[in-house]
Amino acid sequence: MGLEGMGAYGATKGAVASLTYSWAAENAGTGIRVNAVSPVGASHMQEQRKQYQGGNPSTEPPAEANAPVLCYLLSDLAAEINGQIIRTVGRSLLLIAHPGVALPVLDDEWTVESIARAFETDLKARQFPSGILGMVTEVVGEANQL
Repeated sequence: MGLEGMGAYGATKGAVASLTYSWAAENAGTGIRVNAVSPVGASHMQEQRKQYQGGNPSTEPPAEANAPVLCYLLSDLAAEINGQIIRTVGRSLLLIAHPGVALPVLDDEWTVESIARAFETDLKARQFPSGILGMVTEVVGEANQL
């Protein structure tokens, strides 16, 4: 989702997301479910990142705190869950939004000027924020920065 200094790490997470979506689609109707878990938990890697970036030690729960999520996904209770990325942040349980393509706004011949007009009139307002640190979401009535 974008974190300064973590491009290669983010690229591998993006690859896992793409594989999750593709494999879930390829196996639809077979009884095989493909989901991914994207946990935020105290780990050696997170401690190193925080130390490198000058932050305080982690207050996140240990990685093993995510075990109930994994047990649920592996159980028959989750039989209808397929192609999802489940995010855990502290005590919050979230879903990662699937990537999508915005509706087309330019079906004419492409010129620099027509593309500039498309961004000025429509696409500029449809842009999404870059990076995970700039995103804020409402979760169970309280603002959480992800």
